[in-house]
Order: sequence, then C-alpha cells, then structure tokens
Amino acid sequence: MNHFSYNRRISREVKVGNIIIGGNHPIRVQSMTNTPTLDTKKTVKQIVKLYEAGSELVRLTVEDEKTAYNLLNIQNELKKHKINVPLIADIHFNYKAALIACDYVQKIRINPGNLVAWEEDKLNPESELKKITERISPLIEKLKKNNIAVRIGVNHGSLSRRILERYGNTVKGMVVSAIEYIDIFSALNYHDIVLSMKSSIPQVMIEAYRNLADIIDKKNLNYPLHLGVTEAGEGISARIKSSFGVGALLLEGIGDTIRFSLTEPPEKEIPVAKKLVKRIELMSSILRSSNSHPEQNTANQTTRLNNSFTVGNYKSPPLVGVYLNKIKLNDVNSKLEISEADFLVLSDKLKLKDYKSISVNKKLFNEINLKKLSENNIQTDNNILTLDLRHSFDLFVLKEYPQVKILLTAPTRNYFYDIKKFLRNFNEQKLKNDIYLLYRSSMPIMNTVLFSSCDLGSLLVSELIKGIIISNPKIKTNSLLNICFEILQATRLKITKTEYISCPTCGRTQFNLVEATKKIKEATSHLPGLKIAIMGCIVNGPGEMADADYGYVGSANGKVTLFKGKNIAGRNILPEDSLKELINIIKSDGRWKEKT
Repeated sequence: MNHFSYNRRISREVKVGNIIIGGNHPIRVQSMTNTPTLDTKKTVKQIVKLYEAGSELVRLTVEDEKTAYNLLNIQNELKKHKINVPLIADIHFNYKAALIACDYVQKIRINPGNLVAWEEDKLNPESELKKITERISPLIEKLKKNNIAVRIGVNHGSLSRRILERYGNTVKGMVVSAIEYIDIFSALNYHDIVLSMKSSIPQVMIEAYRNLADIIDKKNLNYPLHLGVTEAGEGISARIKSSFGVGALLLEGIGDTIRFSLTEPPEKEIPVAKKLVKRIELMSSILRSSNSHPEQNTANQTTRLNNSFTVGNYKSPPLVGVYLNKIKLNDVNSKLEISEADFLVLSDKLKLKDYKSISVNKKLFNEINLKKLSENNIQTDNNILTLDLRHSFDLFVLKEYPQVKILLTAPTRNYFYDIKKFLRNFNEQKLKNDIYLLYRSSMPIMNTVLFSSCDLGSLLVSELIKGIIISNPKIKTNSLLNICFEILQATRLKITKTEYISCPTCGRTQFNLVEATKKIKEATSHLPGLKIAIMGCIVNGPGEMADADYGYVGSANGKVTLFKGKNIAGRNILPEDSLKELINIIKSDGRWKEKT
C-alpha cells in the first residue's frame, strides 16, 4: 500500500433503502431534521429541503412510540412529493420506539449508552452483558426480518453509567461500549451495521475511530464508519472543527458516510460536507477491489498511515504568520491587517525597502531558495528557506545548515501526503531544522477554510510544526490570519478565543437553540480561554459538557438548566432570563471582563 496517497479502508457494504454505504461506493453525505417529528408537515418540508440540497440519507428524532408511529405518515407524504430518500430513526432511551420504527424506516440509530437500562452485578459483570443481549435480541430479530440497517452510535457525551464507572469518560470507554454491542449483534448473525464514535473534541473522536477501526478489522468485522464531530457549533469555527476532525480520518482512508453537525438550519450542512468529500475523493490514486464480505478482507489497514498525535514537543504553541508578496503589500493598507501575526515572511521577489512602508514590530524572515543558501554570507537567523515540493532536491544539503528555518509548501490537491512524505524522510535523516508550513491557495474562501483546516489540522497534531501560513490573493490578510487561529483553536494547540460546544439541534429541542447560541456568542466572545457548552437537550449534555467551564442545556417545557463545570448552577430558567443568569454565574467566578 502507498502510504502517501489516498487509500480508503476496505469496508463491507450496508444497504440502506436505495443507498449503499461502504464498499466501493461514494462517501455518503447525510443530515438530520430539527423539527418535531410529530409535526408531519414541518418535518416533510425539511426533509425535502435536505434532499434537494443533496442529503443522501436523513435522520429524524424518535422520542417515543407515538412519534415512531408517525413515521408512516411522513413516508406517505414523501411519496406524494416523489421523494425517495432513506430515513433513519434516531433512538435514545426508548427501546419500544426502536421496535416500532423498524416498520417505517430504512435504518435505525441506537446509542449503547442509553438504549436499555441495566442492573449492576459486581460479583458477575458478565451477567450484565447477558441481560443486555436478552433485552435487545428481539430488536435484532426484527431488524433482520425487515432487512433494516442499524447504526451503533457511541457518543462521548452519553456513555452508560456502567461504562463510566469502569473506564471513565475516555476513548477506551467509547471503544468498549461499541465493541460490546458489535459482539452481541454479530453473534446473532446480524451484520448490516454502521458504526460511529462521535465527540465534540476532534482529537477524541479521531482516536476513538482509529482504535475501533483497528479492532474490528482485526476481527474481520469491517463495518462501514459514519464520521462526525458532534456539537461542532456554527459559523467558520464549526466548519473548521468539523473539517479537521472528519478530514483527518478521511485522509487516512477511514470513513464511509459523514455529517457536519452545525448549529444552523440543517440544509446548510450539506454543501460544506460535499465539498470535503469531493476533494477527498479527487485524491484517490488507486481503485479498491470490490469486496463486501468481511471474512475475505483480512489485510485491511495493516499499513495505515501513522498519524498519531505528537502534540507538546515544542515548548510553545505554533506561530501564525503572513506571507508578503506584491499582492499582499498592496492589500495591507494598515498595520491592523497584520497586527495579530506572530511573524512575517518577505517574498524573495521583494526587497527589504518594500517592507518598510508597513514596518511593524514583528519578526521578519527573508525568503531564500537553495541557491542563496549556498552563499557564504547568508544570515540564517533572518532567513527562511522555502522548499516547494513540486521540485526535487537533495535533503542531505540541509545537514550543513541545521539552524536554517524551512518553509514547506506543496500543491493543495495532495498537500497533506506530500508534506507527510517529506517529513518522514526529514526525520529519517535526523534533521533538526524548524519546520513552518505554507498553504498556498487561490480557491474561494470556503474551499480554503475547509481544505486548509483538514490538511494543516491533521499535520499540526501529528508532526512537529513551528508555525503556519495560509496565502491566498483572493482573501484579505486578516481573514487568513483568523482561519489560522481557528485551526489552532480546533486542534487545541493555541486557545485565543472563547470556545463553544453547541449541538446541531433536533426534534427534542424545545427552544430556539440557533438564536440562543448567537446571543451567547455575542455576549461572551471576548472571553478567550472560556469553554461554554450550549445543548438542546440532556441526551449528550452532561458528557459533552465535561470539558466545558459552563453549560446551557435545554430541559423540560422549553426551560433551561445552567451548569458550572459538571454541577447544576440553576434550574427551570426561562430562556429570556437565561443569558443574564449565565453571565452572573461567570461574574461570580471572577472570570467576566467587560468588552473594550
């Protein structure tokens, strides 16, 4: 297997209505409605919007038996609209609703953390799994009878108490939770399974998917994987967080269907997810052999690209820079454009006098090439050597200049793999130069946002990178800097902003979460380092908020519960009063600052 090009993990095929997930089939894009599923008219209208936007599967909240029965009405209305899109019933807590939903949808999603209750037996832990098997066996039989697929969807935020007590809120706990259910389903000869391991923290979900893929592939149970960063939030930051988390796995060949969970109207998720999928699939350099039988896929991913985290080897977080050429010199009309930059690189096409017109108190590197490097009078402290990986060169020459800083760049289409290949050779030569990454793009801003966060984010958490630059003549310099800082925020290598964990909403949400998120961000975005979770309901709330400083969670009758850390700080608060109460809690902790 070629380590330095896109090679997709071999997974079995799972049929969901008229769509097949896995195998040689395209990476599928899907989303979820946020309307009350009992409201047939609103739900059908939103499904039509999602379908027209390009969603290949649509998931709906199914809270109880009454909602499950209403799925028939939704299916009938969709037939009138001539919409043939597979529907997925999203089940939490209500086992009976899962059984009913099997009659009306093409797939159900279950959560091992809350599907069935359990009774602890400390003297005989194996009896607990036996009880779970007995309770879900009728569901498995109905899935088989109706030819319905299932997603075993583990969430970092809703692991069962049994798992939490033994493993804590950890990646290992997530993997064990999934494997328990996989073993139960496969032992009963049911294999139409899709798996997910979601978290609001990209690094957690990346590690969870990697670990799970390794385990199930060794067992020859190569089920397809549904990727997503849950509670990613909204706006540019959410797109960067999702593109980093989902993209890092896709670059490794892991992933058969994806969702971008945005706190926005769900149809807005589809275009950005499709852009990432299209870009990843363009990287494909080989055709995989068609094989949907797990027992034949024995060689799956034994040579998967090593992309394990190496965060923390530098004493300080990565730096963010600006690449100055003639275009950018004309663009930079004031010092404010580059005031946030840590360093500047002056193009070798410019002279120092060109820089003086915008001189600010920044570290300045003069760009040099290999020819200049050989000159005897070179001043290495103020120079940075640009290596464009489109051209060949001998790495051995760098041994003579260990203090020279290197600015790496490569074509965007294969950027990640080209940089990885160079860095492997660089490390094998035991070179010690500081590495900076230059991501050159001429794409529209959204493509630049998605693809740079996918590539740079993946490299930042797996390699030793001193600094990053994104260069694009079509995008303002301060916007490029903001993208860089958002990437560092998503990777948690440098926190410069308030961090928000907000869910994409679903039919369980009883207040306007999109509007609430917007108001909370407007009021608190000037508090860098603070983590605020904004959750529509209790399903994932407590677990996903474990890493947050404060939580804002929807509760019964459209009211709000506020958290400080893991502890409840206020109950049954009216939405119109909730923001003021949240600010008061932050103030009481001494962490509030007035806007300047």
